[in-house]
Amino acid sequence: MVEVPVADGIKRPEELINTALDTSRKPFVARGGSSKAQSSESNEKQSFGKAFYKHLMNGVSNMLPLVIAGGILMAIVFLFGPNSFDPKSAEHNAFAEQLWNIGNKSAFALIIPILAGFIARSIADKPGFAAGLVGGMLAISGGSGFIGGIIAGFLAGYLTQGIKYITRGLPQAVEGLKPTLIYPLLSVTITGLLMIYVFNPPAAWLNNLLLNGLNSLSGSNIILLGLVIGAMMAIDMGGPFNKAAYVFATAALTEGNAAPITAAMVGGMIPPLAIATAMLISNVNLLKNNAVQSYQTM
Repeated sequence: MVEVPVADGIKRPEELINTALDTSRKPFVARGGSSKAQSSESNEKQSFGKAFYKHLMNGVSNMLPLVIAGGILMAIVFLFGPNSFDPKSAEHNAFAEQLWNIGNKSAFALIIPILAGFIARSIADKPGFAAGLVGGMLAISGGSGFIGGIIAGFLAGYLTQGIKYITRGLPQAVEGLKPTLIYPLLSVTITGLLMIYVFNPPAAWLNNLLLNGLNSLSGSNIILLGLVIGAMMAIDMGGPFNKAAYVFATAALTEGNAAPITAAMVGGMIPPLAIATAMLISNVNLLKNNAVQSYQTM
């Protein structure tokens, strides 16, 4: 196994295959393994920016199934009518209401806690997961939303790492209590208090500022925003621009503004549609040339 950035699979595939076939390399061991033998790639220390991006994307990738499932269910609900999920509306449909509850009130309600939980887990492994989930829930209840969820994830992760470092000198007799009692109790308590009293107030203000700014966009402004988000989604095929646009669009979606995610989805479809169209044209030309050659040889 060779651990490298995704882009390397596109830019230098032959080199990666040769590296993977090289039996003289030390065996790869995933993080948390007992062996000290590691590949040279995994031994390299990441810069702060790369580490931040890695942890953030770990949270984003794990929340994506909830975004996709919830979004599709909500879209299906609108097939029954714009207000079919509302019991007070004349369009009310009981089945559509249940689909809406599953998609919006369940799947979407878990987006921020899962984001925060997996960011924390990426930083501190399993001990950070519980604190990340709790921090994400407090971000929702405190009004800081997606921004608060990201803060909660990094806070819980690095806080748990600090607790693990501080408690490393405890007697061997309590070693078994660390992952089940000491780590979660301390990390959940401290993360919760810091979120409530320190981070939620400014994050909630920033979140409301962003939401109000998005809601006030109209006409040429919202078209320009759509063009920028769409271009960022399509420009680097899953790279940092793409991920930044998607994170922003998802943050807006969790606050009830669907315009940015609409632009992100449309923009994200451009590269695969362009590739498919190019392949179709290429195959048509190839068939045409083969037909001409066959005709000439007859």
